[in-house]
Order: sequence, then structure tokens, then C-alpha cells
Amino acid sequence: MTCKKDIIKRGYVLYSDFGAVGDGKTDDYAAVFASHEFANLNSLPVLADEGKTYYFHVFDRTVEIKTDTDFGNAKFIIDDRGDEVYDVRDVSLFTVQRDELPVIYTREGVAEFFPDASLKKGDLNAPFLAGHLAVRSLVRVFDEDHRDFVRFGSNVNSGTPRSDVLLVDTDGSIDPSTPVAFDFDKITRIEIFRADDKPITVRGGNFETICCTVVSQTDHENRWRGYYRQFRIFRCNTVMRDMNHVVSGEPDIPNEGYGRSEDGKLRQSYPYYGFLYFYNTVNSSAKNCNLCAHTTYYEDKKTSERPVPQGTYDLVIEYSSHVTIEGITNGRDISDKRYWGLMSSNGAKNLTFRGCSMSRFDAHRGFWNADLIDCEFGQTINVIGGGRLYLENVTRTTGSYFIALRGDYGATFDGEVIIKNCRHLGGASYRGVKTEKKIEGAVHIINSGFGSNNEKYLDWDFGYTCYLPRRITVEGYEAYRPEMTYVFNGLEDSAFTKGGYVITESVTYIGTQPFKNCEGEDCMLAAVPVIEK
Repeated sequence: MTCKKDIIKRGYVLYSDFGAVGDGKTDDYAAVFASHEFANLNSLPVLADEGKTYYFHVFDRTVEIKTDTDFGNAKFIIDDRGDEVYDVRDVSLFTVQRDELPVIYTREGVAEFFPDASLKKGDLNAPFLAGHLAVRSLVRVFDEDHRDFVRFGSNVNSGTPRSDVLLVDTDGSIDPSTPVAFDFDKITRIEIFRADDKPITVRGGNFETICCTVVSQTDHENRWRGYYRQFRIFRCNTVMRDMNHVVSGEPDIPNEGYGRSEDGKLRQSYPYYGFLYFYNTVNSSAKNCNLCAHTTYYEDKKTSERPVPQGTYDLVIEYSSHVTIEGITNGRDISDKRYWGLMSSNGAKNLTFRGCSMSRFDAHRGFWNADLIDCEFGQTINVIGGGRLYLENVTRTTGSYFIALRGDYGATFDGEVIIKNCRHLGGASYRGVKTEKKIEGAVHIINSGFGSNNEKYLDWDFGYTCYLPRRITVEGYEAYRPEMTYVFNGLEDSAFTKGGYVITESVTYIGTQPFKNCEGEDCMLAAVPVIEK
């Protein structure tokens, strides 16, 4: 091991300084952990040794990164095989950690220090926070007694506690880009994250995940078994860039039969929760990274007569604001449905995707404000939430719709959708073998997620009022079959007549063909006002 005084004098830390071998066989986790621990204490950058291959297998604590880190051309093997790994599967490989831990007030603390804490949708001031923030902060508020995003369908669940993230100044004023998304008649939990972390960059490295293989006839089967052996980015002002991630060793999932092989066995995999996972952060980004879509697998569920497709995301953004994703690629054919997805979001605000090629933009528990610019998406652009969704020079390669409102979460987007100079190619879906076929029949700019076989959705309580986008603007839209393109697909008229949904206020066309609002003269959506400019 290198003398610590010499390391400080040199001005950076190498993994070999703390005994890392880098031969691709020796488990170097302890050495890497010690390297970053020393670097964090002495505010030193960390460099991987050039040309080395670091192997990680079983670890029960995460490596904390608080300084600039350059993995260079080094390779990292994350071997997730074996029962021992299964038992510690929720321990992150690296955590890009904050300079200071958050301040958290539980129900009792809120009652003591914030007895009058409440917020209304759209608020730009939280007076109860004035004087409680040392610096501008990302604040997450909860009403744990109210549940939202109560999911319907084959993946039915009971929802999650109401929650929102706000960018708040020391005087309690809320940044206009993060207005309150829901009414909080009472607040039961407050989490405060300082937004002034020193900026750092984590760059480089070639990472290979050897997937877990524990499923075999064990009690692990048919349970949520998520693996979290990734980068968790908690720190604000963090740039993750120039990284490569590949996945190997996934089980062979049959193309046909919803994942069942000829012997009737359901061939399963395991969900991995974001190789890059942004959580409760602000002003962070991922740039020029080659990530990897995992294989789609299936699970038997009581809510469905046939196995339900499940997916894993290599990029996840949760309860964060002002996150930029630039130059990200999918690693596999973005239109091949054998592979699931790249991006999932929950409760995020102010997302920017630029110059990306991805299989999915898959919002789950809401986002507020997103710009998708110069991107292509193969399988879906799934939307739920509100604010402004802006799409410019975006291409959708397959499917009968351009963007989809998620019916399983209420098909709600309380805000404005702007579509500018976008293309819908209308390719037919495929698994493994490409096809030049096009979707037959009508195509839609916005898929509401509903149809005649989904009328039960209209009686479901998702936890909030549901909206079709209040205003839709379409400019320079290139439809592959313009004569059969509609703004909306079917949505039962009863959704509006009985008060469950709020109808769109207007559709505006600028320099593009005015499409019909929906199929059928009797469709209530046909009456949405059309503005031509």
C-alpha cells in the first residue's frame, strides 16, 4: 500500500494505493471502498488504474463518492450470481453522496415544529419553512394518510403516500418551476436536502453486470426481488458522463408463449433498479453514456389470465428536479420488444432529454415538466403527471400512437403538451426479427390508454382528479398515415359526463395538417375546440 502522506502530496488517489489488484478475479471491493473513504476525508479526486479490471461480488456496504472520480478505461465486473449476493442485493455498488445528510421531520416532528403545515396545488410559497432552511433546498413533503397513483390493471397496487418535491428558498418561497402538484391539507413528513453540494463529475469506466441466477426452484420465485447494485446519485450538482454499461448472463426468455418454455416453466429474470439512479437530487445530469436495456421477462399474477410482461430500467429518476439526460443510448435495438426499457421516473420535475436514443420514456408516479429534444424512442413515450411536456424533433419508430397517457395510473396529464417538428414512423412491433411492416388501421397522436374493454378504469379511484392535457399544440407533425391520424383514441363519453375526467380545452395546429380529434362523429372529444394558426 502507498504511504498516505505520499498520496496527499501527489494530489489524487489510485485504487492500487489501497491494495486493489485489478486482475478481474480478485474481489477488489474492500480496496475500492478504502480508496474513496480516504479521498473523501482529504478532498482528493480518485482515479482507476489504467487498463485494470476490477471484480466485485459480495458486499454489504456501499462505496461513497464525494469527490471527482475518473474510471478512465478500466473495466468493472459486478458478479450478481449466487444466493450470497441475493441476500445483499439492495446494497448499492456506489453512492454519490451529499456533503451533508438531509434533515428529516417525521410525523411527531412536523406536529411539533410545523403545526400549521399545509399546501395547496399551485402554491409558490411555503411560509412554514421560512427560517428553517440554511440554504436553498430541495424539500420533499408527504401526506402519508392519503394515497395517490393507485394502480389499476394487471399490475394493480394500493398506490403510494402523497408526495411532492419543491425547490425552496430560505424565506419559504417556492421556485416557479416546482409549484405544488397536489393539495396537502396536512403534511406528515418533511425531508430537506441542501442544494449547495460542491459540483463533482464521475466519468468513464466500462461496467459489466453478470445477472443473478438464483430463481431455480427456490422461495425467491414469484416475489419482488429487485437488485439495487448500481450508482445511486443522491448528491446535487453531480455529472455522470462517458460511462458504458452492458448486461450479460440473462436467462433465455422464449419469444412466444409469454415467457414459457416447452416444458411449461416460466423463464424469469430479476428486476434491476437503474444502473444510474437519481434520487432526491437537483441540478444533476447523465451525459454521453451507453446504457443497456434488460431482457423483458414475465411473471404469473392473480390479476391476469396470462403471464404479465415485466421490465427493468437502466436509468431511473425519482423525486428530483432539474435533471438533464444528454446523449444516452440504449445499447440494444430500441424497437426490439425482447428488451424492456431504459428510463423510468417517479415524482420528478423539470427533466430534459436531449440527443438520446432509447427504447422507452416510461413515467410512472408522475412527472411535472419535461423537454424531449432531438431524441428517438422505439417502444413508447408513457406520460403521467402535469405541467408542460415539450417535444421537438422527436421520432417514434413503432406503434400506433406517438405518446401515451397511462391508463393504469388514470391517463392524466394536468398541463400542456407541445409537439413540434416530430415524426411518427408507425413501424410494426417485433421481437428479434426486424420487419418493414407498418401499423394497420388508425393511428393516434395521443393514446388515452382507454378503450371499450377498459370501462372499469372509469370507476377506479386513482387518488386525484384525472385530466386529459388542457391544451395541445401540434406544429410540423409528420404522420406516416395522415389520412388516418387522430389526436385521441377512444375514451368513453361517460368519463366526462359523470365527472371523473376533465376534457381538453383546445387543440392548436401551427403550419401542419389539422387532424381529426378522434374517431367517430359521436365521440365527445370531437367537440374539443380546434385553433389553426
